[in-house]
Amino acid sequence: ARRPADDASLESCPYVELQTEGDASTLPQQNTKSNVEDLVALDRLHEASVLWCLRERFMKGKPYTRTGDDIVVAVNPFKWLPQLYDAQTRERYGEKQDEAHAYSISNRAFRGVLQGRDQSILVSGESGAGKTETVKILLRHLCGDSSDVASRVLDAAPLLESFGNAKTIRNDNSSRFGKFTQLEFDATARVGGGDPPLVGSRCRTYLL
Repeated sequence: ARRPADDASLESCPYVELQTEGDASTLPQQNTKSNVEDLVALDRLHEASVLWCLRERFMKGKPYTRTGDDIVVAVNPFKWLPQLYDAQTRERYGEKQDEAHAYSISNRAFRGVLQGRDQSILVSGESGAGKTETVKILLRHLCGDSSDVASRVLDAAPLLESFGNAKTIRNDNSSRFGKFTQLEFDATARVGGGDPPLVGSRCRTYLL
């Protein structure tokens, strides 16, 4: 039986004949597009459609998928994809909001700093999801390559990991602590045209 319109009684619901011929290929799909850049664009937003979209993008070498403007879902590819993190890609994301990427989040945060607003980036996920590597990718984009302060910030990560990481069932080098890293930029920072002027950093840790 079909669903009654509005709050009509069940007696008013018309009956249709059950179709038993044909196969599943004749049935309409739930979503018109399964591979979307932004999960908000899915017309049927539920766990199955989200996982299918993430899988389709992962199989095409796209580990990042946007959820609105402020959230990026990353699927760990368990290998380095150099074409996603080269200098040209970093420079492109410094100029505009491009397709889903960790760089789109760091670029958005940095532009907020330029407007005088404090920004925070939360990297969350289960063990082995790639949180530590994602933080390194974000820091490299925010700090640049030529800054001495940036090099110190990035070089400090292995030292903290040596004390706070441990082997787990799912990850041989799992971070067993949370880390809050605060970056401080020069007030005269400019958009584009070189690395952002990072002048200092503070790191605070807390046990999981």
